[in-house]
Amino acid sequence: MVGVCKELYSAGGIGEFYRGIKPAWIRDAAEKSMRLGLYDPIKILVGATLDASPLRKFLAGALAGAVGSFTGNPFNVIKLRMMASKDSRTPGDLIKEVW
Repeated sequence: MVGVCKELYSAGGIGEFYRGIKPAWIRDAAEKSMRLGLYDPIKILVGATLDASPLRKFLAGALAGAVGSFTGNPFNVIKLRMMASKDSRTPGDLIKEVW
């Protein structure tokens, strides 16, 4: 682990440890906001009121989580490509590859 840290630091300084952090933040913001924002509307849609069965509440959470994961996935691909990239491609180039 120490060897990898030394190699990263010598390759690009302290910023090299944070390569891909911006798309990770965007991914988390998109995924979490969709998951949290859609949970209540989906609960109403599937009829998961206060006295509803745990299965309905589970279904509402699963659907909201699936939509959130679907929304965050392209940003995860961009993050991974930025972290693995050894050439001079910019984040914009990587975004064009994904979409």
